[in-house]
Amino acid sequence: MRLALSAAITLAFFSNGFVDESIEATLYQGESVQDRSNQVAFMTYVLSPDQERKAAVLIDSIRTFAGIYSEAPIYVALGDPEGIPCESLAGAGVILVPLPQDKAALNYLYGVKPLACAEVEKLTSGKFRTLIYLDPESLVLAQPDAMILDGAHKVSIRPVHLVNNIGQAPSEPVDGFWGPIYREAGVDPASVPVVETVVDVKKVRAYYCCIIMSVRPEEGICGEWLRIFRDRLNDTVYQKEACGDFLHRVFLHQATLCGVINAKAKPDEIVIPPLAYTYPLGLSDRIPEEKRVSKLSEIVTAAMEQLWDNDPSWMDKLDPDDAHKAWVRQAYIKYYKVTDNIFRKEGSCNTYLVVTPAGSVVIDPGGAPEPAGPLLSLTQSAPLKTILLTHAHTDHNGGYEVWNLEKTIPVIAQREHAEFIRYHQRLAGFFAARDAVQGNVAHIDTEAEIAPTLLFGDEHSFELGGFHFNVYHTPGETPDTAVIWIPELKAAFVGDNYYTSFPNLSPPRGSKPRWALDFVNSLEKILSLEPEMVFPGHGEPIIGAEKVRQRLGAYRKAVLEVHDAVVKGMNEGKDVYTLMREIKLPSDTGLDESYGTVSWGVRGIYEAYRGWYDGNPVNLYDQPVSSIYPVLLELVGNDDAIAERAGELLAGGEEAKASRLCDVVLEVRPDHRPTLEVRLKALTSLRMKCRNFIEARQLDHAIRLTREKLPAQ
Repeated sequence: MRLALSAAITLAFFSNGFVDESIEATLYQGESVQDRSNQVAFMTYVLSPDQERKAAVLIDSIRTFAGIYSEAPIYVALGDPEGIPCESLAGAGVILVPLPQDKAALNYLYGVKPLACAEVEKLTSGKFRTLIYLDPESLVLAQPDAMILDGAHKVSIRPVHLVNNIGQAPSEPVDGFWGPIYREAGVDPASVPVVETVVDVKKVRAYYCCIIMSVRPEEGICGEWLRIFRDRLNDTVYQKEACGDFLHRVFLHQATLCGVINAKAKPDEIVIPPLAYTYPLGLSDRIPEEKRVSKLSEIVTAAMEQLWDNDPSWMDKLDPDDAHKAWVRQAYIKYYKVTDNIFRKEGSCNTYLVVTPAGSVVIDPGGAPEPAGPLLSLTQSAPLKTILLTHAHTDHNGGYEVWNLEKTIPVIAQREHAEFIRYHQRLAGFFAARDAVQGNVAHIDTEAEIAPTLLFGDEHSFELGGFHFNVYHTPGETPDTAVIWIPELKAAFVGDNYYTSFPNLSPPRGSKPRWALDFVNSLEKILSLEPEMVFPGHGEPIIGAEKVRQRLGAYRKAVLEVHDAVVKGMNEGKDVYTLMREIKLPSDTGLDESYGTVSWGVRGIYEAYRGWYDGNPVNLYDQPVSSIYPVLLELVGNDDAIAERAGELLAGGEEAKASRLCDVVLEVRPDHRPTLEVRLKALTSLRMKCRNFIEARQLDHAIRLTREKLPAQ
């Protein structure tokens, strides 16, 4: 399925509402190559350091493979120009574009896309005939002729890969998600053409994939996209009723773009390129076999999506003689490189490889367990000498076997590591159920081996290739957590003792007590080393001595202030629920609550100090609160009335109270439909407001169980 890189190429157009791939169009007859190349600009966006590295690889792919367009200008829209100035991307032909700080758009899933496209569209209108947009997680692997727009076409874009419960069959009535979009765009749903999805091969009303596309800037498609997206975002009723589930929130930006395209371009003004464009590498196994590619060189533009981090072994499925593979493997190495000596891959955790003249050391191999992974391939030239574990969580200490096939490489961890593993082994059944909920899977095998071959007490040191690896016991998230300090690099690897979120001092899935003051003392130890680089177990490294002092200092301050507020409240006689409501995250720390929350931390600190007894003598006995629910229901005598009252609480925004009231009925009548319906609405409303990963997983699990219990009508 190799594309001929010539002016005459086969394009796919709409014909009577269906994709017709038989029409051959000749582009730019009479124009010189120079004329064509001067009419094209590329763009992408960056919101994070991770995306900065991905954008660097994307830019390199354009410069390497885009043929006559390889020197075209590339606009990079910056969502956080102060925090992520993207200095590494600056160079010939790369234009950095700070975005308006539209917090509503930037904080919404993929809201940056319409914002970035609209901004760059304004800059390129009247200068270029074609603006090619690419997600930072994409690649250009050949000259993208089918994206170059002539005077007869306004947009080039592929259909979506999957319906995902968003796309609608032509025969379906227009739902509450699509209807307002069509109305605002001025589109008659009956006039919307039909396309076929790539992977699940279903006919739907035109629903396009905006991972990669091109537009004519003067048409104003992107500006109108942003306008309608903002309107849908600001419509609270629409958000609650039409975007009540994760998928509709995720794909709102894509749906609004479809409305605009259908309003601004007639079917014959839209180019649908062949499958070699926006080819979904991560879904390749699910594409019908006869349409699948076997070589990267058969692809023009590729949608990488999560492949950079989740599955670099995808290349093993392609033809081994594919010349493009060598370039991609080197691109991975560039993507993983933090400094000349430190490489990082984030999978289940951050795995770090420290390369020295005498060999290498891997820290927390769990994030890079792929036998043929690019990070592991570096050990061919820098043989692995030691495996270091920051702590005993399985997302960090798993995968070490791949790095230690001969079992001859020492594996070093702190002494409490072994006991922490035994603790999980003793409670294997308990944690299997809890971890499955947090992992959003049916079952998780929690059994783990004690991997270390050397366990140390307070500290351990060794030297390799002129670098000293000093390992110190710094308990915090786990009793065995250790920091690895390399003074020659001014680098500290801190495991899970630092996040950009408030720490999970009391995780809902269960854990040994995580003492707040252990976190505080360990952070003081790390700061005393005066590191210039800090490498956490998850998320981006902190680079720069001042940033390290500021961020770790703010983290320490947040934990200490919450701890001290709990102690003060306990001494004043306040109960734990009062303190959970009263104590808030200090506003000047720059942290969020996407992993741990202050209220969970408050409860963890409170109960770790107090113990299980709350002072109410009835709790000395074996009757839980739920034991009186049947009595309450009998006294009320009307379970429908309780469901109705729960609905009133829900309507007043008191979802948690509504759920509690539902528990009274469901304890006695677990299949009571009115109560189950209120409970489902309450949980769904909580899920919509949720911004915490762990809370979201718990709510998703409860929503799924509630739906399963609803009896058939």
